[in-house]
Amino acid sequence: MLFSSLVFLSLFLPIVIGVYYLLIPSLRNYFLLISSLVFYAWGEPRYLALMLFVIILSYFSGIALTYLKIRKTIILLSILSLLSLLFYFKYTSFVLSNIHKVYTLIEPFDIAMPLGISFFIFQAISYTIDVYRKNVATERDISVLGLYIAFFPQLIAGPIIKYHDIYKQISCREGGG
Repeated sequence: MLFSSLVFLSLFLPIVIGVYYLLIPSLRNYFLLISSLVFYAWGEPRYLALMLFVIILSYFSGIALTYLKIRKTIILLSILSLLSLLFYFKYTSFVLSNIHKVYTLIEPFDIAMPLGISFFIFQAISYTIDVYRKNVATERDISVLGLYIAFFPQLIAGPIIKYHDIYKQISCREGGG
């Protein structure tokens, strides 16, 4: 769904804003997360599971960084996992097509790149690095972390925002959540 589309401007955005202000503050982040996931699924329904996987991986990486002694191993595995996803979707087709030019035994195939993958992967990495560096406490509410990673106004257009710069606005805004 494009920000300039009639569906977004006349239906999605007014409904999200209206329902947001009608909800009690404790439910607003959950509603914004669900709205953001609906927004993403509207344009990329087959990659919604990928988005959810990134949120869950980041959440449990943060928990592991807090409670386990192998912090360097955890941050390395988390970042490598996230960058592997990014590499797979952005560069696998390119690499295979170039290898195919030299070795015709390997058949290239096209992989559709998920919308906003760079943004949500780098947002997830930002969170895990902030927890690793102890710039922020581990987020206990997965809806706050999920909203940070999937928030629809910046999901497909950016900018990439560091978790430590925004988490208070998500979790502690007045009347917001």
